[in-house]
Amino acid sequence: MTTTRRKIVVLYGSQTGQAETIANGIHEDAVYNNYDSNVFCLKEEGKEFVITDVTCVIFVCSTTGDGDPPENARKFIRSINRKSLSETHLSKLNYALLGLGDTNYSTFCGGPKKLEKALKQRGAKSFFKTAYADDGTDLEDTVEPWIEGLWPALDVYFSSLGTMPNNVMVRNVQSCETVNHTRTEVNDVKADMENLALSKDKIPTIPKDDPSTSSLLSNMTSVDSSQSLLNSFETEIPSNEMLNMSSAPFPGSEELATITLSPLSKQWIGMRFVDAERISLQSQDFKYQNGHSFPLATSETILTKLVEAKQLTRDDAVKIAMEITLKTEDQFPYQPGDSISVCCENPKEEVDWLISRLSLNDVADNAAEFFVLPNSSKKATNPCPYVPRIFTIRYAFTYCIEIRSVPKKMLLRSLAEYTTDQSEIRRLQELSSKQGGHEYVALIREKNVCILDLLAAFKTCSPSFELLVQHLPRLMPRRYSLINSPLVSKNHLSFAFNVVKFEKDIGRMYARDGICTGFLHNLGNASSNTTNQNISQLPSIKVFRTKSTGFCLPTDTSPPLVMIGPGTGVAPFIGFLRHLEALSAQTTDRWLFYGCRHKDRDYLYKDELESYLNKGILSRLLVAFSRDPTSSESPKYVQDNLKLHSLDIANLLFQKRAIFYVCGDARNMAKDVRQCIIEIITKERNCSDKEAVDLFKQVLDEKRYREDIWA
Repeated sequence: MTTTRRKIVVLYGSQTGQAETIANGIHEDAVYNNYDSNVFCLKEEGKEFVITDVTCVIFVCSTTGDGDPPENARKFIRSINRKSLSETHLSKLNYALLGLGDTNYSTFCGGPKKLEKALKQRGAKSFFKTAYADDGTDLEDTVEPWIEGLWPALDVYFSSLGTMPNNVMVRNVQSCETVNHTRTEVNDVKADMENLALSKDKIPTIPKDDPSTSSLLSNMTSVDSSQSLLNSFETEIPSNEMLNMSSAPFPGSEELATITLSPLSKQWIGMRFVDAERISLQSQDFKYQNGHSFPLATSETILTKLVEAKQLTRDDAVKIAMEITLKTEDQFPYQPGDSISVCCENPKEEVDWLISRLSLNDVADNAAEFFVLPNSSKKATNPCPYVPRIFTIRYAFTYCIEIRSVPKKMLLRSLAEYTTDQSEIRRLQELSSKQGGHEYVALIREKNVCILDLLAAFKTCSPSFELLVQHLPRLMPRRYSLINSPLVSKNHLSFAFNVVKFEKDIGRMYARDGICTGFLHNLGNASSNTTNQNISQLPSIKVFRTKSTGFCLPTDTSPPLVMIGPGTGVAPFIGFLRHLEALSAQTTDRWLFYGCRHKDRDYLYKDELESYLNKGILSRLLVAFSRDPTSSESPKYVQDNLKLHSLDIANLLFQKRAIFYVCGDARNMAKDVRQCIIEIITKERNCSDKEAVDLFKQVLDEKRYREDIWA
């Protein structure tokens, strides 16, 4: 055999950045394993690579919209779909494909499936089984085992060609570390309120001119447990099962006495302090996230003023619903149904606690910069393009890093290396191991545990700032549907939302609001408590317009409309109706199916909706209340009302060719409504389930069933 380095190319199509992150991780592992590897976006074909010159490719492709490929992959797919190309155009290409999708949407992994179909039609051959990861459950359930199996598959493929790499260190199961432990003492690991504590007077001072980032950790002292996490978090902590060792084996496996650990990811981000005065944390001093582009942005980030915040629900409602109105300095072009993304920030008290927990108080406001560590496979000169070149630790944690994200197994694996207590090391290793997958899902992922919970529970764990930056994702803006019409509100943007709340739970060490909804709720409360404010004194919020998903009114307003949106899902339909009223649009069939828990507590926009019905803007308004005491025949959910009017729905769908709009929760409501429509088709068209699904797909293809849903 020859000893030529094995050459691979990793190509990705990514809409929100997840596929790109996974592709870069595969590339880094490939370089670590001594492969001759390059990573490119599919849109760079013809510039950075030529697909017909490549023989071994790993594709990572996501899905957007209703089964469409991401925008940066569409040109590539069109190019290899050209009818002028022969069936052997890509016969030299051998590939492995990892697809990303979400089963909460009607077409699962449509993007990668279209990519693979095009590849096969041009003669490309798969050397490893294609996998489709589901973001509706958890991508890692599929991604991790697929990547784990990729390296042996590559080894088999290249061995068949008679080539062998130099000093290969393929990351497969056999090369992973196996750890044996007894269970004595470990079962006694518990977390109490002191786990959340730290003493500021024990935080060491780090010399400002010390450029060494690798030595920062060694300068830190152990955190003293004499204070609670924060005054606002002072409350009884529930039993912390996250720290308890397993007492029973998982089905089909032995008790976790022996675990297999994945290799440590190589740290490649370094940080050094620069000669500059301490920087005061004022967001206006920095361009938000360094001006780095967002995947779905269609406008520049603009500064708005919060001019009104009102609560839409009664205080005794199960969820608090708010409406926020922002004022723009200039006109902000949009259409009813469009969305904006709100640039949020992490809660100050959590950032302060995290800085103290990492013993970084003395340097949190010092000027710093990132750099790529020597001998890293990374080629970028800026390791974190969404963090300003000169930044502060406090700014990065506040505006750039998603400190509330659920830690991935690789981070747990790395945290074990920064922990001194053997019981805690063992538990982190368990949770990050292959054998501990069930407990990771139950105790970390399903509980929405974040790095603050981990550092509060594992009190001898002291990771570096750089490690967290490398493993935690970018803080992403949150998207909200507008409830305005540009014909009515040219300089105002309004949207509605529920304030997301997470109560204390196993592993979740303190109650918290959602990052963005809590941010908006707090700003709204602050602004509503202040009267006679000059607009310059009003809270500022950065926003940008996001790419339209086609969830908009037709140019011709004559087609019938069926709008289905329980809870805050009614928000874009308020914009639709305001726009139709402003247009003085002719009366036609316009149905709105709405649902909430209680008529008197959380019926959003009740008076406005009823006024549209009285004016003829709406022809039918059908509302269901799921928690009010009613007869057994009364509809509780929007699906119940749809079934009660099944003949009308079928006529609207097929005879009148209405456009259906569904807005709201993807995990339950959207799936249930979709299934309900298919059942109505089966009943009213007197056809089989398969025929009904095919008819529904035709409606989807005609773009007459449009969804604006969220997980």
